[in-house]
Amino acid sequence: MATYEPFWVRWATRRVIGWVAGAAALAAVTAALASVAQHAAVVAARPETADLYTYSLVGHVAAITLLGCAAVFVASVLRSQGHLVLSAVVVVATGFGTMTVVAVPLRWSLVASSSGDTVWWWHLVVGTVVVAVLGVWCHVVAPAPTPDAPRRRPSPDMLFVLVATVAFVGCWNFSWQLQESPGVLPALGWAALAAGGAVAASTASWRVPLVALVLTGVALAVMAWAYLRQGGWPTVAGWEFNGMESPVVLSARVCAVALAGPVAGALLRMTSHAIGHRRHAVLDAVGV
Repeated sequence: MATYEPFWVRWATRRVIGWVAGAAALAAVTAALASVAQHAAVVAARPETADLYTYSLVGHVAAITLLGCAAVFVASVLRSQGHLVLSAVVVVATGFGTMTVVAVPLRWSLVASSSGDTVWWWHLVVGTVVVAVLGVWCHVVAPAPTPDAPRRRPSPDMLFVLVATVAFVGCWNFSWQLQESPGVLPALGWAALAAGGAVAASTASWRVPLVALVLTGVALAVMAWAYLRQGGWPTVAGWEFNGMESPVVLSARVCAVALAGPVAGALLRMTSHAIGHRRHAVLDAVGV
């Protein structure tokens, strides 16, 4: 006699498999690109030096995979809340912006084609692959849609734009005196992730900001371990030949901005609920 498996059990199993498969796919893409790039840089450096400094591939893969987990979690919550456009913005901005460090040079000819970065089309190709992985991953693991919540002010779109603007200004390298800060694309990625976390947390239970904070915090810690070094800029394995550096993606301001998004959303939700309870208490007191 066949036993009936509840739908929620099947869905939970699908989500667990989706998380494992999505993380594995992103890790595989990152590892393949970084290992080939590092090998090419070492080979190209051998005529001049046999002591080329290379970063930990394990650290790089772990950092990108954890960052992908944080982005997919935020995007999946937004998707379940009905914010499909905001969810897509988080995925695209993170893939093409913050994860631009995945687009390491594959060949020495690519390394030599620019004074400090790879050619634009290579970023476009790799970014498209990364966004595709994140998008499918998000679609598979997104929770079931939640009932429509009462509209709060500011609206989700307004809140997203407001937080993203503040976060971008806080992250962007807008002054030569602040060189060790992200450029435009990485700053846009961090801003979108922070804004998405704020919107997701503003209408969800306390578990959402907590999980978002934990995932983002762990990702930032691993990125610091993988990319930062004493006296040097944050960079990535395979980008160091001839003093060339990868896009800067991490700084103290980035850490503050990335963690502040879910916190701001949680505080907004608490404030909204407190105001709502107070309003109901006043109405009950006057007999309305």
